[in-house]
Amino acid sequence: MDITIDGQGNGRFLNRFDGKDGRFSLNSKQLEHLVRRMEVFRRSPQTMAGGDVRAFALRGVPCDGPYVTDNGGISFRWLGTSVDQLYSADFGCDRDRYAARNKELRAILKSLPVPEPQSLP
Repeated sequence: MDITIDGQGNGRFLNRFDGKDGRFSLNSKQLEHLVRRMEVFRRSPQTMAGGDVRAFALRGVPCDGPYVTDNGGISFRWLGTSVDQLYSADFGCDRDRYAARNKELRAILKSLPVPEPQSLP
């Protein structure tokens, strides 16, 4: 699922599996809370410049620990007049070590007024 949210809290989602889409709106307090929760990931050493996204996609998500395939993941991309950054996490990459991180990432997604993510067929 692709989710975009602008600086005024106007959001849109697109489910790439079934083509369903929708719109939503976050009030200023909700948007501020979301931005605060995501900030730790934007400042993470794993965040990269948006221009590096293509190379990143071609090489895949690096994993330096036990790996479970097809366990899902999440990516954030911040775009603005002076920012273009990407953070991506694979939930199957060393899931024990990253359990707290993955729990917070899933909670962020669950906090949005969008449909539940679907598993791959």
